Amino acid sequence: MAANLQAFLGQNPQAVFQSRISGMASPMSRFWQPRYSDIYGQYMGQQAGQAMGGEIPTGDFSSFLNKYPWLQSFYSYSPQQRGSYPSRYSPPTRLLNY
Repeated sequence: MAANLQAFLGQNPQAVFQSRISGMASPMSRFWQPRYSDIYGQYMGQQAGQAMGGEIPTGDFSSFLNKYPWLQSFYSYSPQQRGSYPSRYSPPTRLLNY
């Protein structure tokens, strides 16, 4: 059973990614949803780096996601890039000079 589950997860990295972000708060989940290919590309780059260094690549995508700096990466983007628009809730004040 465990071998079948590991095989399924190995063959379906997007399912692993979706399960990981589904437990996040809604704004973060919406932010990470379209970034699957970027994160998977980072994982593949890490695997290729190990192979180019003469090592057998270790670690699966699930363990890579467990170590991924989700919060640090999320907060490195501007509020607008993260999907937060404070002006929707507090419109800018208009100053009138007389």
